[in-house]
Amino acid sequence: MRGASAGSCPPVRRAGGPGRGDHPLREGAADRRPGVERARTELADEPAVLLEVLTELGKIHANLSQYETAEALLREAVVLRAALGDETPGPSLPTLLEELGSVLIERDGRSRTIEFRPTTEVPAR
Repeated sequence: MRGASAGSCPPVRRAGGPGRGDHPLREGAADRRPGVERARTELADEPAVLLEVLTELGKIHANLSQYETAEALLREAVVLRAALGDETPGPSLPTLLEELGSVLIERDGRSRTIEFRPTTEVPAR
């Protein structure tokens, strides 16, 4: 007996094959931002979890060299952290600013000053 029949194994997806360009984290994917919008909506009453999600997504996009998306997510995480204060669990403000600075350095290829101006209204605590 030589093993399982050819029809019992799932097909192997080859690199560059169908579906290769539609991954949600690939640059230019149309459905990437709605996932973030969904997280904002579903985690609106759990800001500490949202902070973690924004931070991790920012790091993921940075690792994929998608610096503009990473910057936007990390800036949003910085604003949220500032609004939540130090008592709430999650990454600290200095840690988030360090992550953001790293993204800006990678994106620009050189160091630059980080100017922090919240673009959204900070909710009252």
